[in-house]
Amino acid sequence: MKNFIKGEIHPEGKIVATPDQLIELLKSSKSIYFVIIQGKSGSGKTRLILRIASICNGVLKLSYEKLVYSFVDAIKSNKKNTFYNYINFLSKYQIIGIEDVDFLKGKSATQEYFSNIINKFLRSGIHVLVTGIKLEERVPLLLSGVKEGKLIWAYM
Repeated sequence: MKNFIKGEIHPEGKIVATPDQLIELLKSSKSIYFVIIQGKSGSGKTRLILRIASICNGVLKLSYEKLVYSFVDAIKSNKKNTFYNYINFLSKYQIIGIEDVDFLKGKSATQEYFSNIINKFLRSGIHVLVTGIKLEERVPLLLSGVKEGKLIWAYM
């Protein structure tokens, strides 16, 4: 990604924000952010999204399973418009948090498809937060497919 914010530089060259910095950015910035919240199980990733939801307006937290289930159901029932309507419905939120995207590991076509959905949200002015464990290792196609927004990493 080419659009970074100023902030602490992680040894791997990533822009890193603390939870408080992240909340301030999401509340006050005119820029649109793709936020990767990474940490071990039980490290506070979900708690951070819930904290953001309690402070910021228009936040929706969902699991990757909800999106995948909606997508698969639409394909099986030959109702792709139903899924696209669901994605358009989600576009009314200002921030969308998608948890546990690391479970898309090994599903390269699904990772690529969902990176397109994330790009659509970002182009529509919606901040997107994703959580998971070892995301660069488990879902590289999802992360590399997101081209919109400014990238921020939050390590828990």
